[in-house]
Amino acid sequence: MIGRDPGFLRWYYRHLWQPKPHSLAAILDQESRNSKTFRFLQIGGNDGFVHDPIFPFVKRRGWQGIIVEPQRAVFQDLLSQTYRNEPGVMLENVAIADRDGTMDLFKLSFSEARWATGLATFHRPTLENQIDRGYVATKASKHGVALPARREDFLTVEKVPCLTVSSLLRRHQITHLNLLQLDTEGYDWEILQTIDLAALQPDMIGFEREHLSPSDRAACEETLRAAGYELHLRDRDGLAVRRK
Repeated sequence: MIGRDPGFLRWYYRHLWQPKPHSLAAILDQESRNSKTFRFLQIGGNDGFVHDPIFPFVKRRGWQGIIVEPQRAVFQDLLSQTYRNEPGVMLENVAIADRDGTMDLFKLSFSEARWATGLATFHRPTLENQIDRGYVATKASKHGVALPARREDFLTVEKVPCLTVSSLLRRHQITHLNLLQLDTEGYDWEILQTIDLAALQPDMIGFEREHLSPSDRAACEETLRAAGYELHLRDRDGLAVRRK
């Protein structure tokens, strides 16, 4: 199969798939049901398919928007292929930061498998924690991947181009978002702090709670509540819905 969309998934998601009751996907499904044009920005798309919260709704409801993925190989070989049949989805091989320019992205040096590229992050301690707690060794063993002999050789750095959210939305002439979706392996709070929520006012904000420190998680959630959002929290993830 080329990419991650064999073609029949639009029919599957429209006619067979149902989100689990009380899940964040169920809330997204309900909130987007009456939107004629639903626009999103997803920051951290990876391959656009595995464990992806956006892909089912592009197929189910025709969502339109922008997906950002900074890893060059992942963008070219996977994400671009996954969305090759979706003209309403625009792909950007950049990262989001507090200023336009370049940044260092920390990655595993020895594998380009989906489980490995999904760990890439600007927040180096998050990736180091995945190594130290044995997650990386377990996944590597499962997939028959040899680990480097030295701990310091586990990581590599890819310099990636960066845009602010404002610069990216101006480039695509988008003034309002129904959904801002964050999945950046521990960097979600840093990105959220670069966004003027009072000006942008996305209807919903999805974020990953799992890799945030307790203090960052508390600050993130309090900021969203103060900005007028109702929070729906699960173990790994959260969804903020702006109060009408």
